[in-house]
Amino acid sequence: MNYLFQENEGKIRIISEVKALLNEFSQQIEIFFKKKETRTYRIELTYQIGPGGNPTRMILKYFDKISNSKSRYHLDLSSYEDIYSLVDKIKIKDNVIVLTPKKSYRASLATEKYETPIKIEIATLKEQDQQRATQGLNPRDF
Repeated sequence: MNYLFQENEGKIRIISEVKALLNEFSQQIEIFFKKKETRTYRIELTYQIGPGGNPTRMILKYFDKISNSKSRYHLDLSSYEDIYSLVDKIKIKDNVIVLTPKKSYRASLATEKYETPIKIEIATLKEQDQQRATQGLNPRDF
């Protein structure tokens, strides 16, 4: 990569920074996938490839702009590539986050291992975060 961008110092600097992050955090790095934002909430989807020897996982971060609260949810994946088929659209309906999968034959092969659409109750997310906080657990660990 350095050879490709030897003429561009800015790109070489970015490559060096990414390399340093990979060396420091290894599999703990969250890779951004998708985001949806409205006046009242923001949902971000990221994934980690085999963090700390654990299964690859999708991480959903929910930010409630009205109550100024944050919640996290994770789902173990068979492969990091599954997230691309599992989530096409993100919406909230009746206080439930709904992740709708892509509609294609190829996507159906990847998503058949999961219950789709993925539905996550916002109230349950908030309860889990409160329980973790009272137990002194870091929400980033989940």
